[in-house]
Amino acid sequence: MTRVTDSFDHRDPWHQVLLLVFYGSVSMLWFYSISRWTNLINSLQVIYNDWGKTPLDPVPGEYAEEPIVTVQIATYNEGTVVGDTIARACALDWPRDKLFIQVCDDSTEKESIAIIENLILSWREKGFNVERLFRHDRIGYKAGNLQHNFQFIKGDYVAYLDADHMVEPQFLRRTIPHFYDENGKAKTHIGLVQTPWCYYNTHQNLLTECDALGLDIHHVIEQVGRCCSYNMFGFNGTGGVWRKQAVEDAGGFSWDTVTEDLLLSYKAHLEGYEFVYVRDAPQALEVPSCILAHVQQKQRWTKGFMQVLRMYYTDILFSKQATFAVKLEALMHLSGPLQLVAAMTALLAYPYLVFHKIDSFLVKIVSILALTEPVAAAIHAVVSKIPGENGHYTYWHSKVARLLTILPYFALRFGMTPFETKAIFEGFFSDDATFHTTPKEGSNSTVPAVKRAKKVVRTGGDDMAAGVGLFLAIHQFIYVFAFDMHMPCHTVFDVVVRALNLLICIGLFTVSIMFFLAKHPSLGQRAIHSLANTRHVFLSVALLAYTVGYMTCFMSSGEIDFSIIEKHPINNTMFASTDDGIVLPSKAFEVIDTVRPLACRPKVAAKPFSSVVALGLPRTGSTLMFNFLTELGKHYPNIDNLSLFETFAPVATMQLPGLTQIVDILRKNCDGLEPGAKTMFQQRFDFQSEQELYEYLRKDEHPEIYEPLIAAHSNRYKDPLSWLHYVESIPSTGDYGYVEYKVFDHDMLEIGISSPELIDSMHSPNTKFVINYRRNLLESYVSQKIAEASGNWVGAKTTSDDAITINRQEFEDYIKAKVTYFQEIREHLDRKRIPYSIFEYNTHLGAEPQQRDTLRHLQKLLRLRVDDTIVEDIMANLRRKKQSTVPVREQIRNWEEVVQWGLGKEKDEDWDDLFAGASEAVSF
Repeated sequence: MTRVTDSFDHRDPWHQVLLLVFYGSVSMLWFYSISRWTNLINSLQVIYNDWGKTPLDPVPGEYAEEPIVTVQIATYNEGTVVGDTIARACALDWPRDKLFIQVCDDSTEKESIAIIENLILSWREKGFNVERLFRHDRIGYKAGNLQHNFQFIKGDYVAYLDADHMVEPQFLRRTIPHFYDENGKAKTHIGLVQTPWCYYNTHQNLLTECDALGLDIHHVIEQVGRCCSYNMFGFNGTGGVWRKQAVEDAGGFSWDTVTEDLLLSYKAHLEGYEFVYVRDAPQALEVPSCILAHVQQKQRWTKGFMQVLRMYYTDILFSKQATFAVKLEALMHLSGPLQLVAAMTALLAYPYLVFHKIDSFLVKIVSILALTEPVAAAIHAVVSKIPGENGHYTYWHSKVARLLTILPYFALRFGMTPFETKAIFEGFFSDDATFHTTPKEGSNSTVPAVKRAKKVVRTGGDDMAAGVGLFLAIHQFIYVFAFDMHMPCHTVFDVVVRALNLLICIGLFTVSIMFFLAKHPSLGQRAIHSLANTRHVFLSVALLAYTVGYMTCFMSSGEIDFSIIEKHPINNTMFASTDDGIVLPSKAFEVIDTVRPLACRPKVAAKPFSSVVALGLPRTGSTLMFNFLTELGKHYPNIDNLSLFETFAPVATMQLPGLTQIVDILRKNCDGLEPGAKTMFQQRFDFQSEQELYEYLRKDEHPEIYEPLIAAHSNRYKDPLSWLHYVESIPSTGDYGYVEYKVFDHDMLEIGISSPELIDSMHSPNTKFVINYRRNLLESYVSQKIAEASGNWVGAKTTSDDAITINRQEFEDYIKAKVTYFQEIREHLDRKRIPYSIFEYNTHLGAEPQQRDTLRHLQKLLRLRVDDTIVEDIMANLRRKKQSTVPVREQIRNWEEVVQWGLGKEKDEDWDDLFAGASEAVSF
């Protein structure tokens, strides 16, 4: 084997490539450092000159009387968030007759529109000039929205706010005077006055802490520095006041890019306008608390920067209005996202340079100087940030504590590199300017996290970016720890760079894993189940061994000096060296026990419940199916049967029967509990709500057994999978136990989960999937519309007074949507080769002979003894329960018109049977 000498071997094929990559990346960082150091020094100078000033000091400039100001709030399906923003706008310290608030609403959700209209009506009744502006299409997205409503602006000034931007009462008093001089004369060359941001959810989690720090670096250093040097900077899209004429002269808002605010800034500056940045007037808004929303927001910004650079930088470059310094700063500003990729590449390449003896004083000094500014900028932002009204980081000790956020912030930035690299390519090579609004929670939101998460636009390319991030993390982790960390460290710099590589690994791994788990909640569970399978364990270990061996062998290139490793031995519990000098794992990972713990300690040997999951729509026979399943449970001794009906329905009468059944089963099967003289199921009518039942159970002698039940059930909308897992963990001490679920499509929308995700999360060898459907969807449609109108999904008291008028187009759209819903279910089940049973209403549940066949099939499905005596007994005791008290024709006002459409007959078929000949369906 060839040994590495102390001098560098110029014949090494890595030499030229590594040097080009490293020095190319570092040269880019040096180029950008011109801008970064300039902005940092300017920011330090401004803060030094302002030392001792407070936000209460008078603002330069004065006006004879307050001018008319319009506040435009752009919103899209954010009715639960925008209420506080409207309230803050109405609370501005400005004459009411000179303040006009316009909500530019592009919402498409009826709920959001209704909330906004009610808010506006309420404020108008209080005497405020508030109105909702809307349009009938979303051409141009946010930019199109603002451009369309530009014509309705009153006065010479307009303040733009996002739906989550809660300005302070003095907002206009701190910004409008900058448009005037000391004599009250308008400064017509001032086009924009921008305020910085603070964040009302900074302390929500580590992600918001890190994101807030990154944005503070932008506001404290970049915005202040550019304003000081060039009297221009990028408009942040919210929290700024524009001169109306400046926006008009710049050509208004363009939707050629997803960062219309940035483009407007440069176009206005090229028209001769200057900007003012009021650094001591921070206004509160929200930073994303979910990794999916964070990725979406940062990708949009990065893509927008690249689009503006590609489409409009030539206008800046050849502009006679812009100076050379402005043109250079614009180039560094608009191409700024590239510096993250450059920094990442340089740091990833450095261990290779050391390993291949390309380690010189020049490499070290260049790297040190490139790393100094980001650290200095982060410290300066922490120390110099002016706190907002939330009071975050007001005192010195809180700022010192915030310094601990710097390392996680760098890890987050490194972890975002694959996603932002993808956005860079999209910005350079794609003209797509689709604007994806970042989902917001609001300061007092009660909307479940899963419902907010479904608003995040999810693309396949993001999965690839996360996969690349995981690969880089594993690759670098193996390299650093298997070799580099066991080489002698001579300088502090070596330790620092290796620590930064470890930070990169942590950032890439954490961000990618968080992204995958947030986007695919059942991914981790499926992975563990897969590893639990013996054949997959062998395959996983083999792949891991191959990956480690291949990477280490490939990276050695025949030039590794293993004598160094022998002098600094690696822990032999993790790695072992072969005769050929290849380092391989010597001990496989232990298989994690994936058996979920039971909800309580059972009295005797127990097993979890099996699941029967019915997927369907209202009025497809699912209630009758559940009656069959419940009756079967009663007729077979020593069987535990639990019927959860619609477990995600918000109606207490549909929750209490299932909850009381669970309590009875716990009393029957849990050690230390005794069944009551009167079962909880018999007492279910004594409770009016789930909360009353919760309080009753908390007063029990063994509340510790019921607390997991209460926690899982009360949070079932926010964390549906935990609720389903809890139910599966309930012990059954009988010969057999099964739990029945009925989940409709509107239930999945409520909890923010798709049908494939639900199927994957509930799938196990003991899960039986049942599909209830009918090819005539008229009754299902009528039932749903009446339930929506009345707010009563039970539908037990439907009369002719509840009749509705059917719109043909709406009904046809309903059919298409439901066909798509069932098609998605079938395709996913077939693709995963998951068996399922199908029950078509008219074919399997319409008449008594068909119902008898269905009962026999359910006996086989549940592995029960087929017994016709039990079938006849159930048929004799069970009467079909119609959910409505009148026939469907009396529930439709325009019944005759519906009949003329060719609908309204019992056997009409609105769509081709998707399940005819289904490959994995159980036929009977």
